[in-house]
Amino acid sequence: MDIPQPSQPTVSRRTFLGSVVGLTAGIGHVSRVATASSRTTLTAMTKNVYLGLDLSRLLQTDSSFEFYALIGQFLTDIDPAVYEARADGIAAEIDAAGADVVGLQEAGIIRTERPTETGTQSTRLDFLARIRSALEKRDLSYRVAVKTVTTDIELATETADGAITLSLADRDVLLVRDGIDVTATTADTYDETVELEVPENTQRVTLNRGYCLAEIRVDGVDLTTVSTHLESTERDARARQTEELLSVLPTDRPVVLCGDFNSGPGAATETYDQLTEALDDPSPSLRSGEDGATCCQAADLRNTDSQLDQRIDGVLHRGDLDPTAVDRVGHRPDDRVSIQSDGETVRLWPSDHAGVVATFELPAGMDSATTGENLGKNESPSTSANRTEINRNKTGANNQTESAAESETPGFGVVSTLAALGGIGYLFNRRRDL
Repeated sequence: MDIPQPSQPTVSRRTFLGSVVGLTAGIGHVSRVATASSRTTLTAMTKNVYLGLDLSRLLQTDSSFEFYALIGQFLTDIDPAVYEARADGIAAEIDAAGADVVGLQEAGIIRTERPTETGTQSTRLDFLARIRSALEKRDLSYRVAVKTVTTDIELATETADGAITLSLADRDVLLVRDGIDVTATTADTYDETVELEVPENTQRVTLNRGYCLAEIRVDGVDLTTVSTHLESTERDARARQTEELLSVLPTDRPVVLCGDFNSGPGAATETYDQLTEALDDPSPSLRSGEDGATCCQAADLRNTDSQLDQRIDGVLHRGDLDPTAVDRVGHRPDDRVSIQSDGETVRLWPSDHAGVVATFELPAGMDSATTGENLGKNESPSTSANRTEINRNKTGANNQTESAAESETPGFGVVSTLAALGGIGYLFNRRRDL
């Protein structure tokens, strides 16, 4: 069953969702409420929001002409109306899900700088800020618990208005609904990275991936929530990133992992198998025989019929958590948003990925430590506790809580070598459809 979008003003979202899910999953509500059996529920959602520029595709182009043309085209296509409509569509999905915790991937920020304005960057797009604004317009109260800057690069190109440098910072984010306590956070990038060559150039660009983790308390229950985006271009790198991720997940409390794993049914499954050896995927049992594909729509998001054919996004779990429902959002043609383009109404998917929503029951007020059978296969509670304490005490530019998020100015020096390419580039003068 897939979560319907809220469209009837006479029925509240939570009442409607509770009724529908209760028919098939035996629970009364999707949002976090106490049930008659004195159990608490937590609803987690994951969503790759799709910034609009696929870096791996960009860096795997065959020529410098195509490489720089794509950059210029992307800059031309940063239309505020498009991103505002897409952000509203994503907010509608979060609203429909009634999510308590939302893991976002590709919630990036784009800045530009011209040679005549050296040292002065102009923010062209902050997709996270737009999504938060769309949530606020719906009277939905979420805050950024933690986020991490992953790939952080500068790309130089030529536009119709002259030379320009584009700075792109990709981000993984965890949003939490107001009322949920966040007790500790960790944000980091994986040691395992991927280097790709700029076409017809000796320069190389590093693609970083990462995760952000928040320890939360829900009605006296302590658990760990995580958002991550694993590598898409190389299986071995993705596998090693998964090893790093599993090594930092605590085993002395429940864990909910939200992510774009770039692996799963319909795609390469090695990483998915690696993850599900340590955590559980509720989809096979709760959506048996149903289509749960999450990726991917057309790059310009304008396809009419859904092209989803791989289930590479998910919400996994470990510990004393009882999954009661797993659903998708943002996958139906009716979920598309409308914009005006060249005097015509155009329908767009909010993202090239569908979102995944999972609801879990856990005993109200249970002890934060799980029993021995819920621990990881290769770690003791003391080992996990030590790891958790190390991560809790981590500091650095990537370990950002909400207060830091408001004043964040990501450095763009992780990979800045492309800026030295010195104005080489081309621009498609025609506007690419988004």
